[in-house]
Amino acid sequence: MTAKSILVTGASRGIGRAAVIELIKKFNNNVVAISRTEKDLIELKQYVENDLNGKGKIEIVIGDVTEERVINEAIEKSVKTWGKLDGVIANAGTLSIGTVANTDIDEWKRSYDVNFFSIVNLIKKSLAQLKQNKGVFVSVSSGAATNEYYGWAAYSTTKAALNMLTTTFALEEPDVVAISIRPGVVDTDMQKLIREKGMEMGMNKSEHDKFISLYKSNNLVSADQPAHILASLASCAGEKIDTIKSLSGKFLSWDDPIMISHRKN
Repeated sequence: MTAKSILVTGASRGIGRAAVIELIKKFNNNVVAISRTEKDLIELKQYVENDLNGKGKIEIVIGDVTEERVINEAIEKSVKTWGKLDGVIANAGTLSIGTVANTDIDEWKRSYDVNFFSIVNLIKKSLAQLKQNKGVFVSVSSGAATNEYYGWAAYSTTKAALNMLTTTFALEEPDVVAISIRPGVVDTDMQKLIREKGMEMGMNKSEHDKFISLYKSNNLVSADQPAHILASLASCAGEKIDTIKSLSGKFLSWDDPIMISHRKN
């Protein structure tokens, strides 16, 4: 299968980092990785080139996904280096915790800028390449899009909006497969933030205790599990696009039975 060129946001840690590794190690693809965290992103590039023997398989762009420059540079690097862009994994996200009444409006706007409007912009900027190459656009959503959590209104509504964006995008652009994935409760820095700061940020005790319990009982999902799903779906761009056409526009959990062929063995 021809190597694909995939853009990954939020690539330096957690699910994003794991997705980059799966894309290159398992699927032999090329990746443009975006992150604000320069040190971690450079370390990831070195790991790919040295430990995975992936020299020439990764390009990096340091910056915030809300910046026009960052998105433009990432797409340009993919096209200039590998001649195309086949897929996008929109993983970058931010969690704002606080009640509707107590969350500052600027924090609401930041949540929407990162979790929603940056993805709208990424769709618009990548669309020409994706249509040309029978591309795949996979967004990382959340169970919070359909389940209420006290103090999570800003985060939850951005993910609900993202799911409807995915559905509408798929309807409007049938040549591109667009899917939203619920990654589960994953062992990432976001979960660490919830455990350590969730209560003081505005969560209630019963819901906070659930996350603590998942951690203590070792029931958090390993990042490489949903990351493999994301990487497998993105790798279906081009000649394998028909195998996932029926999933376009849907919001699916990483462990949904329909995902069995995309799971990590």
